This record gives sequence, C-alpha cells and structure tokens, in this order.
Amino acid sequence: MESRFTPLLSTNYVPPKDELDELRRLLVDPIDELKQLDIELAHLRNVIDRLSSKRDQLYISIVRHKNLMAPLRRIPEELLQEIFFHCLPVDHNATMSCHDAPLLLGRVCSHWRRVSLGTPRLWSGIHIVVPVSTPPSPNQHPSEILEQNHVIFEAVDAWLGRSGDLPLSISLYQVPYAYTPPEFAEQLMSTIIQFSPRWRNVSLIASPPTNSQLFSLSPNVLPLLESFSFHATYSPSPLTEIRFESLDIFRAPRLR
Repeated sequence: MESRFTPLLSTNYVPPKDELDELRRLLVDPIDELKQLDIELAHLRNVIDRLSSKRDQLYISIVRHKNLMAPLRRIPEELLQEIFFHCLPVDHNATMSCHDAPLLLGRVCSHWRRVSLGTPRLWSGIHIVVPVSTPPSPNQHPSEILEQNHVIFEAVDAWLGRSGDLPLSISLYQVPYAYTPPEFAEQLMSTIIQFSPRWRNVSLIASPPTNSQLFSLSPNVLPLLESFSFHATYSPSPLTEIRFESLDIFRAPRLR
C-alpha cells in the first residue's frame, strides 16, 4: 500500500492531529480488504485441510493394499525361519533384549511373532545377565525379593521352553562384586537346572550358589553336555574352595 506517508514509515515522525484523521480515513479500505483476505485465506486453509486429510487417507489405503502384494508375504514359512535363524549373533548366545533377535523379530508384526515363537532353533541359546541389586532392608522378607524378580525367572523359563527338545547353549554373567540376593541366585539356578537334560554348552560366570544344587547334578541327567565352565566371581562362601574337577558334573558322558 502506497501513500504520501510512505517515506515517513521508517522514521520517528510524529503526525499532527489533522494528519491523524487523514491516516484513519486512509486505512479504512485497506483494513476492510485485510479482513476479506483473512476470510478467504481461512476458507482456503479449510479446503486445503480437507484435501490433505482426504489425500492422506487415500495414500494410506493405497500403501496398505500394496503391502498385500509385497514379496515378503509370499516367503514360505520355512525360509522365513531360516532367515530369522541367521539374524542371531554368531559369537555369543542371544541376549534377552527386545532390541536384538530373536525378541526383536516378534515385535515387527503378528505374523513374524507367531513364526519366531514357533521356531525352536531361535530359543536354543540364551545369555543371561544377572541384574545388579541393592541389599534388602532389615524388614524385607526373602519372598519379597523373589516376587520382585519373578519376571526374570518367568522370562528365562519361557525362553528355554520355546526351544522344544533341542540341545541348549546357556551362558550366565554376574557382575563381579555386585550384590545378588541368595534367594534370587538359587531360584535362577533352579530355573536353568530344570532344563539340564538338554544342556549342551554351559558357561557360568557367577558367585558359587549358596546351595550345592548345581554341583550335585548327576552325570545321568546331563546326557548332551559337551562343554561346561564355571568361573567364580568373588564370594566369601566356602564353596569358592571347591575342587571343581572332582564334581560329578564333570563326569557327563559327552563332556570334553
């Protein structure tokens, strides 16, 4: 908008009263035009919003229909299982992390979840990291400790249960000098030991358990065991003085 006041717009000029009246008259039509433009723009925005919404819905529908034609959907389940198997780490057992295979595979879609849960090979190896705990309060009962950690026991049990009847590779790591409630360690070891008839490779880095359930295993219940190692982290327990080579577990028939 041009007027005789245009050269003064960027100055400190103070218009006198008669010019103020002139300015008010001058701005009547532009203000009306601005209001009309705002009305038209609001209408156009509404039109654009409606078209954008319609376009987005149409796009989503097209993509979903195209997805039905994706070659991945036609991969035979046996081949998909093979692909899943090659997603596992090659230098260590699979970790219990939702960011890694096999747990990650089940988060992609319901079909992948069904296939992964139904593929025993994906669950025949597991690496367990014992969580670091804080010492219990004087009034805390051991049962409370187990209740707080039951999710871990259930997860390990479910994982190994999905492995069908396959030989198992199990590794366990406990942070040296970190506190672990004895009740937790015993329950975790019990969960693992129930699968001992299918143990093939077992590697444990942990404090010796407060009971002898691990070391009292009979060779008869370890028919598939090929390798076993136990590295004791620091513990004041007398079990640290155990002569491991004298234990029955080392008499398993296939143990190298």
